[in-house]
This record gives sequence, structure tokens and C-alpha cells, in this order.
Amino acid sequence: MILMYVSLNDSDRAKEIAIQLLEKRLANHVNIVPNNSSFLWIDNKVVITEVVVLLIKTKALLYADIERFINKDYEKFDPKMFSVPITQIDYTYYDFLKEGTLKV
Repeated sequence: MILMYVSLNDSDRAKEIAIQLLEKRLANHVNIVPNNSSFLWIDNKVVITEVVVLLIKTKALLYADIERFINKDYEKFDPKMFSVPITQIDYTYYDFLKEGTLKV
């Protein structure tokens, strides 16, 4: 299992993405963190922006499918993504996440 971190600049689109990922069974649990302040170093200065963050719990083998889906349909909302492995997890939650996603 992995946790995908996806930030983009539109909260309505974040909700659409979350629902579509669940309906396609590419994930079984998505959290949306609205109004997330993002601090970046750009052109020799600090730039502060507001983004919305999706926290997507899914199987590692589904990462490429999710990335492709988001980049294809939501590229204009400037998504940024990466994943981290889930190394420790309650077994009942793990079973819930695993059973709710596509078999890969």
C-alpha cells in the first residue's frame, strides 16, 4: 500500500478526482485537505500559494494508473504528485483498503 500526495489549485476538481478514483476503484479512501498553504523557493524568493491536497490510499501497482488519469483529465489544474510507502498499518484498515481497490 502507498499514500499518494496530490496537490492542485482547485478544490472542486479535487472532489471530482476523489469521487472518480473511488468509483473506478483505483483507491478506497481519499482525504481532501483544503486551503493548504504551500511555500516554494522560486526565482530567488519565497512564493506562497494556496493549494488543495488529496491524500490517496491505494495499491502501489495502481500509482501509474492514477497519475495517468489525473494528468490526462486534470492537467490544467497543475497537479503535483508523489507517493510514500505505508510501512505500518492496522491490519483491519489494510484489509479494508485492499479489498476496496482493483485486484492487481
